[in-house]
Amino acid sequence: MGAPVTLAKGAAAVWGDELLTAGSTPGSVTGFNLTTKTASTAFTADAACVPRKLQAVGRWLYWSCGPGGGAGVYDRTAKKSVPVPSGEARLGDGYVVTHNKAAGELTLTTITGSDAVSRVIGELPDTGVSQRDVRWTVDESGTNAAYVDDQEQVHLVPSGVPAQPLRLLAPAANAASVQATKPTVTPGTLTSVLLSKPSEQWTLTVRNAAGKAVDTERGGAARGALSVGWHGNDRALPGTVFFPNGRYDWSLAITPADGQGSALTVTGTVDLIGGALGHAPKATAAPRITGTAKVGARLTAATGTWSPAATSYGYQWKADGTAAGRPHRAEWLVDHWQQRFSTGSGVSW
Repeated sequence: MGAPVTLAKGAAAVWGDELLTAGSTPGSVTGFNLTTKTASTAFTADAACVPRKLQAVGRWLYWSCGPGGGAGVYDRTAKKSVPVPSGEARLGDGYVVTHNKAAGELTLTTITGSDAVSRVIGELPDTGVSQRDVRWTVDESGTNAAYVDDQEQVHLVPSGVPAQPLRLLAPAANAASVQATKPTVTPGTLTSVLLSKPSEQWTLTVRNAAGKAVDTERGGAARGALSVGWHGNDRALPGTVFFPNGRYDWSLAITPADGQGSALTVTGTVDLIGGALGHAPKATAAPRITGTAKVGARLTAATGTWSPAATSYGYQWKADGTAAGRPHRAEWLVDHWQQRFSTGSGVSW
């Protein structure tokens, strides 16, 4: 867990990894990123008061001036507020439900258009205590409201607003490396994501340095948090055969459960460790030594050409198998005592 965040007394809301708090002037709201521990945003929500209550769902921010005061929903994309009925409220994705206790009614207000549109969706007499999230609520991840009537029957009420696309509520937590593991062992986590609504399935595609897809894994439904691992095992081959150690690119496609919107794609790069050592490079042009082996002569070692290409070379001169000359240099000036020995050099990776 990270360090705790201390707030002054006042209205606040959290959506994903963003903390939103009411400022000291009417309608002012400031954001704080809980992942990076930095200020994220600041805006004015068109409220005539310092908000006493805040709720956040995606681009929407509900604010209320308290009993007897106004209320509205601020669209952080369009950068404007629309007024909504006052009262005990719960914000959904593009709509808000309010309990009018005096009238004993639940009102659903859509806020996706230029104006808010309200309609009564059910009767719910006041009991003197809050019934929000007990006998009525909204689906923050979907487009429905629900309530229980006096006959104990549950009513599911579509809001009528378009479903928002599947999105991340916080940056994906991607691993820099994963350990190759057998298929029978739970793999190390490749990435962890926090989803805005339920997903139906996911597909992981892994590509090697040449861009070739070398592995594909699939998984089922998830709600909220989703963690995906990678074994680094070549399932196209019998037994347990790991892919070569090295860097791989991956993409994760996550399909929304409600079928609304396209798949969410998360990408990253990971180093596989504990896998196969890979193939030793082959010389397409052999290393060679040029020069005459005599006192005062300068010998030069050429690295040759290798496949795959090396990123760097090392040198070691030897006289009759014994290290000689200045190490790690491509040239060697032959001393008097070395003229009677046979010479050679080696190239290492």
